[in-house]
Amino acid sequence: MMAAHVSDNAPPAPRVMMTREAFTEMLYERVALRLSDVAACGTGWTKNDLVKRIVRYISEAVAKSPNDEGTTWQRTVRTLVVTTLHSYGDACGHCPWFHDVDFGWLLGNVAWEMLQSREALTATWEEVSEFAHAEYQVRMEVVLLHNAIWVSVESIFKNSGKTLVKKIYKITLTAHACALEAALEDPEVASTLPKVETFMVKWIREVLERVWPVLQEFGSEHLLTEETASAFFKRLITPFEGHDFSCIPAVLLDHRGVPPLSWTFLQPTISVILAAWPMPKKRRQES
Repeated sequence: MMAAHVSDNAPPAPRVMMTREAFTEMLYERVALRLSDVAACGTGWTKNDLVKRIVRYISEAVAKSPNDEGTTWQRTVRTLVVTTLHSYGDACGHCPWFHDVDFGWLLGNVAWEMLQSREALTATWEEVSEFAHAEYQVRMEVVLLHNAIWVSVESIFKNSGKTLVKKIYKITLTAHACALEAALEDPEVASTLPKVETFMVKWIREVLERVWPVLQEFGSEHLLTEETASAFFKRLITPFEGHDFSCIPAVLLDHRGVPPLSWTFLQPTISVILAAWPMPKKRRQES
């Protein structure tokens, strides 16, 4: 049995128990409302098909989320959000509207309905709803980062074959975590440069140094030039046209925000890193 609420981010009305069928109908209505401004699905599905799929993803996540008395309500909510986003992100993460549709509050209400089966629940609706929305935002940032790196790799290396694209994607994603750790935790390095620049130096160096032997393995060394490296990292800084998401972590940004495409720090940094390598000079200069 599930309880009815009027809206996703408003306090619940007096509880009226609803059937599973009514709960599913409520999901359809609210998912459709969230997608009402989506002009083109970008998936090959109709709007109705898309609504059905997302309702199914949420319903499957409900079934997979532990909800016994021995499980903390936070773990239940987190599992619901992570499981939903895994399916939803895989199916729709490439769509231009994906970044703007927020299902966080809806998942908060779904979680609240789930938790009503517990006799010893002490959390309030506000706590559950806010926790779910915060988890959604954090997890969405991770999904966006993965999508942004994939889109950026494809845009620069799309003619290199899927295997090489996948390898460069994994290298770039792994190096991102290393660079962020260096920018946040290495005071000796961070004190000499702004955190954004510390991050970018580390990220660029890690990516290029790890990508080079992979390109050699594929006989594709010609792909790594100052021009392609510059285009690649510019795309990573602003991966989505019409959306302000950046692969530069928000925690590193100051009041100036994301660096512009004309950022004068980027090209010289790439030049210095490539110039220090024992690679043929002509590879650095080819375009």
